[in-house]
Amino acid sequence: MESTDTIFTAQSAVICPDSSLTFYGAVLSSPGVYTNVDTSSSCVQVETLTLSVLNSQQTMETLTICANETADIFGTPINTTGVYTQTFTAQNGCDSVHTIELFVLDTLLSGESITICANETADIFGTPTNLPGFYAMSFTGSNGCDSTHLISLTVLDTLATSVFLSTCANEPVDVFGVPTSVAGLYSQLFTASNGCDSVHSDSSRGIRYPGDCRSHLDLFQ
Repeated sequence: MESTDTIFTAQSAVICPDSSLTFYGAVLSSPGVYTNVDTSSSCVQVETLTLSVLNSQQTMETLTICANETADIFGTPINTTGVYTQTFTAQNGCDSVHTIELFVLDTLLSGESITICANETADIFGTPTNLPGFYAMSFTGSNGCDSTHLISLTVLDTLATSVFLSTCANEPVDVFGVPTSVAGLYSQLFTASNGCDSVHSDSSRGIRYPGDCRSHLDLFQ
């Protein structure tokens, strides 16, 4: 009876997760021990392959910025919310995928309108002001981003009217509902149609004309 020699050989290989290896016509991509037996010759050849697959490396980070800021995403300034990935070569020679999730927070904008009279002041961010215009100040909002508050200030005019009255010394004139014959300047405060103060003044003076005493009413506004 004729004996047959058997030759055993062993080898190992390491591949990356996205790679494969061909072993006697078989495409291998999973770790394990693979054996091939060759009986085509007088000696039986048994070859064993131990295949290892390296771990892939995946890292991730989250960034949060405000709408008026940018973030450095792989060397590029970005301010759009989204998920960004880039592939590098890791120390083991395989691909390493790094993912950045970017959140862009809104900046806040608020406003108000204030109307005052010319003889008043409005508190504009802590400063008494009576000049019409637009005023803005930035604060830090609840989300940590800038919050801009706008104030539109309108200053209404106060109104002033006057009447010059001329009459005889013995003839009183009606000054704000009171008969008056004493020369002088009389003023009274009213509320105008715009809601502000309106000052009306009457100037009364007694005049005697030779032979005749006439009443004159001149209105100046």
